[in-house]
Amino acid sequence: MLYNLSQKIRNYHPDKEQLDKINSLKPSNQPDYDETELIVIPFAASNNLIHSSLGTWSIKTLEAITASYQYGGQDLMLDHQWEDSTKTIGIVFDAEMWDITPNDNFLDYLLRKSPNIEWDKKILNEQGYQQVTLFGAVEVSHFINSEFRYGRKTDVSIGGFGKMRYLCPLCSTNGKQVEFTDEECPHYMPTQWNLAYASEKELQAFAPYYIRDGWDFSAELSMVFEGNCVQARVIDERFLQMLSI
Repeated sequence: MLYNLSQKIRNYHPDKEQLDKINSLKPSNQPDYDETELIVIPFAASNNLIHSSLGTWSIKTLEAITASYQYGGQDLMLDHQWEDSTKTIGIVFDAEMWDITPNDNFLDYLLRKSPNIEWDKKILNEQGYQQVTLFGAVEVSHFINSEFRYGRKTDVSIGGFGKMRYLCPLCSTNGKQVEFTDEECPHYMPTQWNLAYASEKELQAFAPYYIRDGWDFSAELSMVFEGNCVQARVIDERFLQMLSI
């Protein structure tokens, strides 16, 4: 499946299918966009690996996030500044869920910034690599295009509204979902705050990470200095080379 997307993620201007989707999102009284007015930016927006907060998304939640972005029309912004409309730089117009079995090169690429390589490898062995891939559209004349072209803006973070459950990865096995608050779970949730103030004895009872499960809808995608998901970023040539596309 992924290799059929090689041209789509290399598009500079939107192709006909993408342009039709973007035009369906424009104001009703405005003329259609021409493909030369816009550029497409593909993003690796989130995945099933451990984030810097020591949390992961469940596969079900990643699927829900992808589905909520597939409608299109969410803002592409700077740094989650929802209250400031001047920070909107484009729109997100499409989303795909990628299911990838990593080769050795791509595995090394994914794990280069992992906060827990041992457990990320276990996740990859059990689940493969699951990625929410988003496509943004920005007008050619916008200053952000220079930021993209010369690598000054690369990292991204998704923003939305969710109702979260926090599952223990040690107790949630064989399809069973066990929250840290359940009586049968003897483990602590590994938040940075909890870890910082835990005793030596308590540290032994912490799970290696936690699983976030549940999602309402996606509101925007932001360019940030460093996002919570360490692999979330503009899809660049190195990413494609690791996949041999």
